[in-house]
Amino acid sequence: MDSRAVIAAGAGAVAVVAGLVAALADLSALAIVAGAAGAVAAGLALDLSRQLRTGPAIAERPDTPLLVDGATGLFIEAYFDASLHARVATARRVLRPLSVGFVEVVDVDEAGETIGLTDLAGVRDAVLATLREADMAFTVRGGRLGLLLEDTPEDGAVWTVERVRRAIGTDERGRRLWAGLASYPSHGLTSDELAETAMDALVRAKEWSQDRIEVAEV
Repeated sequence: MDSRAVIAAGAGAVAVVAGLVAALADLSALAIVAGAAGAVAAGLALDLSRQLRTGPAIAERPDTPLLVDGATGLFIEAYFDASLHARVATARRVLRPLSVGFVEVVDVDEAGETIGLTDLAGVRDAVLATLREADMAFTVRGGRLGLLLEDTPEDGAVWTVERVRRAIGTDERGRRLWAGLASYPSHGLTSDELAETAMDALVRAKEWSQDRIEVAEV
């Protein structure tokens, strides 16, 4: 097993232990779901490590987290895809909702014209402080924010993204936020369907010249 696989295995083991501890310490439905999802995602993380290719830099820096983007401090896109697949499978087994979101945050000038994508490193702390421990945030799709919201139907997902919008201060800091949301099982039964419908919702949100959160069409 190469060094990258070893790092992934370690990250996977931590995820399994954390999930099981949460489930045992708090026997709420959310804790049980989070524990099961963490265990499945951990196995996928190890499989992911076998698919990715890396140079000698990883071997020289064994403390480098495999699944975290160094520039933003958020989970990488490949882990988003693996985790979404795992969490849909878990949601199907335990009959719980799951929401996925794509969020685009842009900087705007005084005239309201878009300058470019906001650096996610600058909003990471505000985003993570808003989410629950069972939720996950990623950097995906060319600098957008990807969200996986455990045991969350569409109305709860809208409220979560609204809290994120307030936390990053779109009005106060010259930013604009567009978001597209999709929920299992309302808007899709597979990870591909949820990702596609959430992205379609984001495209519709971007048709507005102000902050906008769109939910996938049924």
